[in-house]
Amino acid sequence: MTEPARMLAERGWKFIAPDMRGHGESARANGDFSFDSLLEDFAENIPLEPDLL
Repeated sequence: MTEPARMLAERGWKFIAPDMRGHGESARANGDFSFDSLLEDFAENIPLEPDLL
């Protein structure tokens, strides 16, 4: 998590910080890095309903 994200989390903010293929701290991957592929990756990882604790 980046420092700005950590600071926001400490203040109670909730957010999504995806580590998409080819970005952030994910391992370098071969394959399709088109906008459509990245959008599909993002959509697969967003919950359809809120998490309730």
